[in-house]
Amino acid sequence: MAWSSQVPAALAALLAAFRAAPALADADVRDGPQVTGSPALEAVLVGWHGQMSDLLAAEATVNPEVFGDADDRELFAIRCAALVMNGQNDLAAARTRAYALFAACGAVVRADRRLAGTVGDSHIGRHALRQEQRTDGAVATVEFTVQCDTFTGT
Repeated sequence: MAWSSQVPAALAALLAAFRAAPALADADVRDGPQVTGSPALEAVLVGWHGQMSDLLAAEATVNPEVFGDADDRELFAIRCAALVMNGQNDLAAARTRAYALFAACGAVVRADRRLAGTVGDSHIGRHALRQEQRTDGAVATVEFTVQCDTFTGT
């Protein structure tokens, strides 16, 4: 019997759902921490790895199902981020907009908790705010996880 993780399919489904969401139309929705020449001041990253010392895009735990010949239970978190830069150094405005993007992401997940059938259930997990004042503007980053509960594929 073949065995496979659902992480790649769930990442692809989440990315597609965020890109299709009208509330995220003004944000540059990216697959991971892509280096681009984009002039966008707002971005949503799926598979965000956080700081350079922490390169995890997703983290999973697999538990065997002990009754019968069932697939293994897979629990994982897809790490994401909503980033906003405000060139007028208005940190409150950057923070407010970053949380608006985060809310839009949460609404997308809530609208399809199965992520196009790739997982059994998903929801927004933890979130954290990072803020910084830089010479080119204020930056607010809301890092968050999409927690997934499913079974390994066969």
